[in-house]
Amino acid sequence: ETSTLWLSVDVAVEQSPGQYEGEIIITAMKSES
Repeated sequence: ETSTLWLSVDVAVEQSPGQYEGEIIITAMKSES
């Protein structure tokens, strides 16, 4: 699951730097919970 989350983050980076930060925060929260 972790690798999948990082893949979605990489895609967000390619699409929009603004969404990139949001994805990072969401991924971090999911990892902690």
